[in-house]
Amino acid sequence: MTDLISVEEPTKWGKATETSATRYSRTNAPQHGLGNSLSTMMKISEGQHVLVTACGPGSDALAIARIVGQSGRVVGFDLDKHSIDRAREALEKHPDLKPYVQFHVADAHDLSMFAGQTFDAIHCNASYHWFTNKPLFLAQVATLAKPGAVIGIATQDRNFQPPMLDIRTEVLAELGENATDFIFHPTPTEMRRDLGAAGFGDAKLLGYYGTYVLESAEAMWNWVNDSSGNRFGNYLEEGKRERMKQMMLDRFGGLALKDGKVVMQFKHIVAMGHYGR
Repeated sequence: MTDLISVEEPTKWGKATETSATRYSRTNAPQHGLGNSLSTMMKISEGQHVLVTACGPGSDALAIARIVGQSGRVVGFDLDKHSIDRAREALEKHPDLKPYVQFHVADAHDLSMFAGQTFDAIHCNASYHWFTNKPLFLAQVATLAKPGAVIGIATQDRNFQPPMLDIRTEVLAELGENATDFIFHPTPTEMRRDLGAAGFGDAKLLGYYGTYVLESAEAMWNWVNDSSGNRFGNYLEEGKRERMKQMMLDRFGGLALKDGKVVMQFKHIVAMGHYGR
């Protein structure tokens, strides 16, 4: 496989820990299901070279590796080194995939380590909403795209705010904390504009609702923190973190079913474009 440009390893994402990364590797089924659907819509196929952005514990990348086969190549990266450790551990369990799969620690806003490499497909699942400078990310991956390469992005629509985010904003305001520097959902209009500006034309967008049920309010608290590098609430100092957690658990009860399970609903956007069209 192509050698990488040597760059300084970025710092870890948010307040992610080995514990949160390990737990997320076991609870990312909703995101992985979305990633599988994205791969199908992108028509990823045998022999392709695929870049999996913000790949987390590697679930999507390993599934894609099965599709592209030994004549293809899969490169996954994530800002959280703990998640990349989990991805590499998962790869060790599949020695047949090791010759054509790589995992690296990298920042979506600086992909210089991959300079000189090109890809047929760029797969960005359940992570675009974390990127603070989306045009910069798209400009970066455009330099790695072969002519006609497909980019697929699965994210959430800012026009639909999940109730748990409204609850978070309310609780943090009561605690005197900033609630705005957390997640950066795009709108469909912004996605179409930014894809076109980066050279990804013929953009097609699909919006739909998704529902996820967790076993309890506690499970919901853990899931949203593990999914966000502990940026949902676990980044606070211990005393305030525990206060926030209890306040959130009390209010999550309004989302609960009679058996205590908690329902979350999201509005997803899936966007695809082709480089150079």
